[in-house]
Amino acid sequence: MGTFLKLSKQRVTIVLAIVLVSVLLCQSLAHAQDRTVEYKIKAAYLYNFLKFVWWPESTLAADKSDITICLLGPNQLAPYLEPMTKMTAQERHISITTISDFSQAGDCQLLFIGESETAKLPQIIDELKDAHFLTVGEAENFAAQGGMIGFVLKKGKVVLEINTKATKKANLEISAKLLEVADIIQ
Repeated sequence: MGTFLKLSKQRVTIVLAIVLVSVLLCQSLAHAQDRTVEYKIKAAYLYNFLKFVWWPESTLAADKSDITICLLGPNQLAPYLEPMTKMTAQERHISITTISDFSQAGDCQLLFIGESETAKLPQIIDELKDAHFLTVGEAENFAAQGGMIGFVLKKGKVVLEINTKATKKANLEISAKLLEVADIIQ
């Protein structure tokens, strides 16, 4: 009888370990799926920003060259933006490029600043304060720190915060439709 209980305890321990690993694996997959949905939503927003933000004529070449989204630093968003390279916005083809330093952002119309750059955000915002391109980020309080459009997660949903003072300073015009769906930061 003692051997039977010993084997049963071992089996119970093994079954519990398998169940625990399965639960943890399911939670990891659910989190990964949540992040996938989050990045797809952010990519869709970036495309719509290109349609609902107007840049000064001096920023966009008259020859209808590409409109460029620059991704600053390593981030998870790049693969979700790839389909945009086959699309247009404001009668221009869309190009996507990754840059390693904000000083390389000169040809960008939209600069996406990923989470990896959070520690450098004050310096980046300060250096770009006179630039005429749209800055978008996902760091906490991005818009409040001087960025133009920040992605914020609220109750599991991606919400926009728009710093209208920063967009006006850059001579960018934001569509009322876009402003309606965002929290305004002044």
